[in-house]
Amino acid sequence: MKKLSILMVNYNGLEHLAECFGSIFAQIGDATDIEVVMIDNASQDESIAWTAEHYPQVKVVASDQNLGFAEGNNFGAQFCSGEWLFLLNNDTVLAENCLAELRKAVASYPGHILACMMLNYHDRNLVDSAGDYFYRSGPSFSRRNISAQHPTFANDSPVFSACGGALVIEKSLFEHLQGFDEDLFLNFEDMDLCMRARAQGNEIMLVPHAQILHKGSATIGHYTRTSVYYSVRNQFLVRVKNYPWTVLLRCTPGHIFTASLALLKIIKNGAFKWWIQARRDQIKMLPRFVGKRKHNPILAAPEFRNWLRPNWLGDYWKRTRGKTLEP
Repeated sequence: MKKLSILMVNYNGLEHLAECFGSIFAQIGDATDIEVVMIDNASQDESIAWTAEHYPQVKVVASDQNLGFAEGNNFGAQFCSGEWLFLLNNDTVLAENCLAELRKAVASYPGHILACMMLNYHDRNLVDSAGDYFYRSGPSFSRRNISAQHPTFANDSPVFSACGGALVIEKSLFEHLQGFDEDLFLNFEDMDLCMRARAQGNEIMLVPHAQILHKGSATIGHYTRTSVYYSVRNQFLVRVKNYPWTVLLRCTPGHIFTASLALLKIIKNGAFKWWIQARRDQIKMLPRFVGKRKHNPILAAPEFRNWLRPNWLGDYWKRTRGKTLEP
């Protein structure tokens, strides 16, 4: 069995660590093929001291600044001795047998990126993330608000991209891809990584029996400066960097329409100033991302279109009313 390094980036996450580490070490037991590494992004709480006291077996590396999710994981990978990296959010709890299922998946899918099945922490009958949707007209969405008992999740299956909060990748592949794009800081850096990996011929596989309970946005919140700014800024930059031009042009009217709907909710929640800041910085960063595209493998347009899901508006209507979706 190849060694697995569980890599967690932590920022002021003390309230989540007991439950998260407890679920991890309950499954590790006496195993020597799994290590846990925590990169602390200059937390102001007692995360480091608490971890040292209660879980001294965790390798803690303290950064003197907040590196964000992207650079934090890139920085942390160098301290991992495993052949595989298990990137894990701190606001998660491993469900029973999660690591045993990942052991089997790692042996079965060399060269793949593996996506764990993330369940809603408050209702584990609902999926919180099972890969990402891409729509013919409209934005991307995490596959969520789906019944966890749906027949689709009976077996492993390919997905277009995976959530970085519970993602497993060979360390050699992560290094070959040069990790996450650090200009993104957080949000959509996982999608960017998966699109670059897929364009180079690597598959992304959902492992539905490796389950994680996820609290969801516990660190960045909803309609905060962090969540609004990085979501708005990064989504367009990632498209420019990775979409085939013909697909990007075809999807642009739908993107404008859905961005307008999102803007209405942003204004309603008092976050318009962060939307303005995101759009301003997006324009400044656009030439840099166009330049990155020149050195980026791009998935062929026909294959990319095969992953695009129809009926964004119907799914949006269901989503806003809390109804479950079809996978």
